[in-house]
Amino acid sequence: MIVPRTTSILRCLASIWVLYCIALPATMAQPVVSFQPSELTISKGDTVYLDCNVQDVEQLRGISVHIVFNKSVLRFIDAEEGDFLHGNPDGLDVFFFVTRRPEQLPDSVLIDQAIAGLSAASGSGKLFRLCFVADNGGVTGVSLKNLDLRDRDNERLEASGTGSSVTVRSGTNRAPSKPFLLAPTDSMTLHSFTDTLHWSRSEDPDGDPVSYSVHISGGSTDTVITARTDTFYPLGEIELAQLTTYFWYVQARDHTSIARSDQTYRFTTPASTSVAPPPRIVGFEILSLAPNPATAGVWIRHLQNRSASIRISVVDNSGRRVLVRSVYYNTPGIHSYWIPLSNLPPGIYSCICESQSLISIKRFVLVR
Repeated sequence: MIVPRTTSILRCLASIWVLYCIALPATMAQPVVSFQPSELTISKGDTVYLDCNVQDVEQLRGISVHIVFNKSVLRFIDAEEGDFLHGNPDGLDVFFFVTRRPEQLPDSVLIDQAIAGLSAASGSGKLFRLCFVADNGGVTGVSLKNLDLRDRDNERLEASGTGSSVTVRSGTNRAPSKPFLLAPTDSMTLHSFTDTLHWSRSEDPDGDPVSYSVHISGGSTDTVITARTDTFYPLGEIELAQLTTYFWYVQARDHTSIARSDQTYRFTTPASTSVAPPPRIVGFEILSLAPNPATAGVWIRHLQNRSASIRISVVDNSGRRVLVRSVYYNTPGIHSYWIPLSNLPPGIYSCICESQSLISIKRFVLVR
């Protein structure tokens, strides 16, 4: 039998324990690493893109992970770093390595990514993007194995990982229907600089999701707006010169196939004195390439409207990428970047800047 004195002591200890538990800080949510989309159905020959994202992480400095998949169904092409770790408050560079070790894990790729210094990023965002090609029909998972997250002190962070399921149809992919340009009609003069381009919706016979790219050329720059799922584009999102004729067409695409509109329409911008002046630039554009013609290299001057990763490519006359650079800018604005060209033969080249869903293209001549 417990005597009253012992009972009082136990009650006192219980009260202390309750107060201690209340005083404990709330347990932080465990970070989650996952793929988007988590489930995908495609056709043989399609290209597959999977984004690896992290959610609710605190002080992440680096990650190492094996990406495991069935190589008889999917063929790994490449991996591209995301912008999450680039958002570290100190603006430090990020190392990104892709390693294939077929003798150890034949159906996997090793991804290593880390901030080059004592800094870390917190929150949620994209770590990297994977690219595969579907070689054969079947079902495969794309999973995360040996997931290792480290904080700024190189201490391991407990995290969970979820993969993606990819189903490949054995039949060949069928392209979506061609979009039809609706407005403005061909050879029309715009009412304002904020008019909107409209086109018809494309249907995909395989039921694949369809996205659109809008190609606008005129003045000194070719602009491509990609990855749109709606069927309109407000021209106020790019800079248009007054009293200038532009040409435009639309391409619809599923995972692999592209269907281009049969029409290429043109429109002319009004004088800025007759309508509201051109809107503030909120898009992404190559402003200049200098010198042009170039000899040893060229300075690319471009407008970037947000903090983001930029991919700068030089493409030769056959369409082959001969130089690729990835740059991250912490602040929006006008930026300049030097592109060395001493190893390239003379000829006509295109410089392509890509930022998220926007592409800007400008041509230059290389002489010796």
